Amino acid sequence: MKVVVIGATQIGVEIARMLSNENHEVTVLDESDDRLQNVRDQLEVFTHQGYGTSVSDLRIAGVNRADYVIAVTEDEQNNIIACMLTKRMNEQVRTIACLFSAEMFEQAPFAEWDIDYVVHPEESTANQILRLMRRAGATDITPFVDGQVMLIGLRLTSKELINQTVRQMVMSNAHATFRLVVIQRNTQTLIPQADTILKRNDHLFFLAKSEDVPAVIKLTGNTEQQVQDIMILGNSDVSRNVARVLNNLYVGGGRDRRKHIKMIEPDRNRAEKISNELEHVLIIHAPLYNIDMLTSEGLDSVDVLVAVTDDAELNLMTSLLAAHYGVKKTIAGVSQSSYIPLTNAVELDSMVNANYATSRDIMNFIRSQGQNSIAAVPDVDAEILELVAGERASITKGPLRSLILPRGMVIGYVQNGDKAEVATANTQIHEGDQVVLFVLPHLVEEARYYFEGIR
Repeated sequence: MKVVVIGATQIGVEIARMLSNENHEVTVLDESDDRLQNVRDQLEVFTHQGYGTSVSDLRIAGVNRADYVIAVTEDEQNNIIACMLTKRMNEQVRTIACLFSAEMFEQAPFAEWDIDYVVHPEESTANQILRLMRRAGATDITPFVDGQVMLIGLRLTSKELINQTVRQMVMSNAHATFRLVVIQRNTQTLIPQADTILKRNDHLFFLAKSEDVPAVIKLTGNTEQQVQDIMILGNSDVSRNVARVLNNLYVGGGRDRRKHIKMIEPDRNRAEKISNELEHVLIIHAPLYNIDMLTSEGLDSVDVLVAVTDDAELNLMTSLLAAHYGVKKTIAGVSQSSYIPLTNAVELDSMVNANYATSRDIMNFIRSQGQNSIAAVPDVDAEILELVAGERASITKGPLRSLILPRGMVIGYVQNGDKAEVATANTQIHEGDQVVLFVLPHLVEEARYYFEGIR
């Protein structure tokens, strides 16, 4: 696949890195040779110095032959123009634009502007935070096959399973039928093998029949507890977005009026404005650096702390304090995505970064457009493919326990007609069966060949 990234910004470099790691042909276009040199120092991609608003520069960068053009410069108007020009040069290309204005993001006529997908860094970060909050309770569930099979995301907290292998976990929980399909460890995505060792705070994704979901939740050391009390540290557009969505989704929409959401906002004018907008969120006008104030407002008794102010140091320190008090879930905003792998090392629950969250949303969109791709798991570098076992395919030669799949892919479930079966060691795949496979992105073509004999 050929992709042109317009803008060697932090988002542009992040998305170029993700794409090049999956062996796609990537060209980065930017007006600054210094920024392009930074790209060349880090990545094996093509570069071209020029402007995304110039037809000649776009042509040299190869947009007329590209499958995707991703405009992520710091000027949203230039991003829009680049997408419009690109579509006129290549009608088949899919265009992606990064916008920074909330009003533009919510109201602009993107289809008329020839933009196939739009990202907004603050919205992407807020959405990632909401996904992390849902996982604070116990479950992150996506149904498959009309609800017969569930994909469950769980944080590993069980002391008994830490440092065990996947094989040991399965053998000690034979009463439930499940399949561990993905492990997210900090920013690294692993496709588990039988000998993979489980680590504390791994985010595990299981496939299970609906009736086995409670057992899977229990074996990881989680409970089906609900998040009720949430504290948000204000002073940023991301924190206001989180408060707004929680106000509408959790409380204002009437789904659960027992939730208590409070937001600490240091600016009086903003506090009054937000209070008028969000009737179900308690806005407290107070300084963010006063630890005594935070504890008096119940920091030690909330279920979730969201610290995504514009001050990364404050976010980290407050999250560490909250973790010391026993807060179930802490989410800290950091200025560099490279900090995220340090989450476990400093005993923090979750870190978020706007550039990384935006890049992940772009990658999820691209993957969701792929052939045979039936879903994308947010924040996870794995694809979910639906393949049909072909005639004489090696996957049909015996039960799964007798087969050796390439590392980096795992069978999730097998569907024959309307019936789905979670894959186990005893599963036998027959010609014509639909197989749902979890695979690392760079192995997608190999997976298709292995199951369908197609390159």
